[in-house]
Amino acid sequence: MDLAERIEKTRFLGQEFLVWLWFKTELFEGTLTTSSGRSVEAWLDTQLVLESVTDSRERTILRGAAPSASHEAKLALLCGKLPLSARVCLGFDNRDFAFVFDARSFSMGSVALPELVTEVDDERFDERMQLLDGLFEVWYELYLEFLELRRSVVWKREYAAALVAWARGDDGFTKASYRSLSKRATRT
Repeated sequence: MDLAERIEKTRFLGQEFLVWLWFKTELFEGTLTTSSGRSVEAWLDTQLVLESVTDSRERTILRGAAPSASHEAKLALLCGKLPLSARVCLGFDNRDFAFVFDARSFSMGSVALPELVTEVDDERFDERMQLLDGLFEVWYELYLEFLELRRSVVWKREYAAALVAWARGDDGFTKASYRSLSKRATRT
């Protein structure tokens, strides 16, 4: 299988990752901990685009202060739409980052970095690169956590059902449930 075929066969992972991130940020009230122990504030902000799995012409576009918290967003999920893109905000190390995540291409656009401290142009470039490196590191850690869950046998048996229940508004899945499921996923 060549690279293009592998990309096409795994393109759905970006959308599922975004659903997982949305779910986890709501469950943990926006405060996540990465595998390295870093505390990260995370939320979906101002823009969320969902697309039908069966018909790419059918989209729901939500804009506003917290579009992922709207009834329409969860209803779109229940109707078979997955996130195509979202504005994601991450805060860590006393700095805030924002970007639009395109789930299909697994790319970031319109990246907003924290204000630079350095005044010298050469040093400003280095500072921007360090900020981007930190952002990618945190994003990668979150993605690895998702992949570990997604590859486990508990994903299909239990986690997928928990995501559907969450979209329906069932509050039965708790932080403790998530932690327990994650531990079992790492053992399989």
